[in-house]
Amino acid sequence: MKGGSEKTCTIGVDEMGRGPLAGPLYVCACGVFDLKKLPKPTKTCPVRDSKKLSEKQREEWWKILNEKRKDGELFIEYSAITPKIIDSKGISYSTRCGATEAVMKVLKKAHITSGMIRIVLDGNLYVDKEKLEAFFPKCVFYTKTIIKGDETVKIISFASIYGKVMRDRYMVTQDKKYPQYGLKRHKGYGTRGHIEALKKYGPSKFHRISFLDNFVF
Repeated sequence: MKGGSEKTCTIGVDEMGRGPLAGPLYVCACGVFDLKKLPKPTKTCPVRDSKKLSEKQREEWWKILNEKRKDGELFIEYSAITPKIIDSKGISYSTRCGATEAVMKVLKKAHITSGMIRIVLDGNLYVDKEKLEAFFPKCVFYTKTIIKGDETVKIISFASIYGKVMRDRYMVTQDKKYPQYGLKRHKGYGTRGHIEALKKYGPSKFHRISFLDNFVF
């Protein structure tokens, strides 16, 4: 299904990588014109928060979602906020900026210029509504932040799953650049092995220095 300027669009948004000590923050947005077109869950592949799915289940869902994305039935985009921006602007700014950018990418990809845009976000995520209204003045934006939305709202779950796979894949590629930290295993989170590596080698440019205040190196 191709995008249209006058159609109502629902967009689910979630972030991934908020708490790690290294790597970017990803915020993913999944948009659809007809919620009935969303993929159906199965016994082996349920719809829930990406962190509660196995890696195999996430990869299976990613393939399904990516096919829907290629066919134009879903519009899935993400934004990556670098450690440098997280350190200089803070995590709250970074999540808000990432969510706004991801939503804007979906609107542009779907060729939406007017109509009702319903944005549902997980947890404590918010978008810069004024910025969206400035870039899309003919759109009417309705936003709602839902606690545990990635568990209860299917379109948020899909954003969570798609973005988690993309971030994990990126972190695996960075393991080759920073092999001493074991990024491939923990994806930047503060595991015991990661902290021990930080104490031994010190932080890299890929680390969030502002997140390391509780550790002594």
